[in-house]
Amino acid sequence: MVIHSIYRTYAVTLLWNTLTSCKFYRSQIHLKFQPLNLIVADIEKARNSQLAREIEIALPAELDQEQQIQLVREYVKDNFVSVGMCADVAIHDKKDGNPHAHIMLTMRPLEQYGEWGAKSKKEYILDKGGQRIKLKNGTFKSRKADTVDWNNREKTEAWRQAWADIANSYLAAQDRPERIDHRSFKRQGVEQIPTVHMGVAATQMERRGIATDKGEQNRRIREENRLLKEVKRRIAALKSWVKEKTILSHLFLSNHHHCWNCLTKPYGKPPPHRASMGKSEI
Repeated sequence: MVIHSIYRTYAVTLLWNTLTSCKFYRSQIHLKFQPLNLIVADIEKARNSQLAREIEIALPAELDQEQQIQLVREYVKDNFVSVGMCADVAIHDKKDGNPHAHIMLTMRPLEQYGEWGAKSKKEYILDKGGQRIKLKNGTFKSRKADTVDWNNREKTEAWRQAWADIANSYLAAQDRPERIDHRSFKRQGVEQIPTVHMGVAATQMERRGIATDKGEQNRRIREENRLLKEVKRRIAALKSWVKEKTILSHLFLSNHHHCWNCLTKPYGKPPPHRASMGKSEI
């Protein structure tokens, strides 16, 4: 999953299977008359304002097209529309093994009657007595507070985990063994070097037989992962061999000690060492 911020200088192109979804029915009717990206551009007045947020997700190729669409709809509804965002979704599938979806999300919450809410509000800073702090210019000390928590870093983790959970539930429903894990290899405890994202242009060039920098980098990474896997296999085999030899050594010493006890039992104690015998014992 990749998350982008969309500003005025960024144009969004929705190519296929575009759908707009909002929490309230009246708002959905209103949005049918104009694309969502134009609506959010109209309500933002600042030149550097963030218009929307885009999320790109790779769809499980193991699901058919209808299942992929239903998967994306459910994910968008449960995680974004339900909390007040409007979402434009475009699913791209060129039958090249890379089905994916672009989800454009509004930054402002949409209120019940089709009005756009505020991104942030002024929050006065209070002193220890709970009173507003007055500045020299006569105004009160304040700060900007977000009206929603959509910009929190923790949300990115929650959205990624939610996608992994719902995608895995769809795969399980189709009796597929594949699973998605939103965590990095390091967080999973997997000793493997991750490959780099190729991108559309590099992927197409590689398919035409043209080597690219990213393609060469991924080939080196795959070779290093192969060597790493082989080293780990040999280390595991060596540990198993050492463990087996240690067990056999313990068994040999145990049996040898048992036989020595059998030989020395009639004496009640081990026979005296000949080197320690005195003349009276000869």
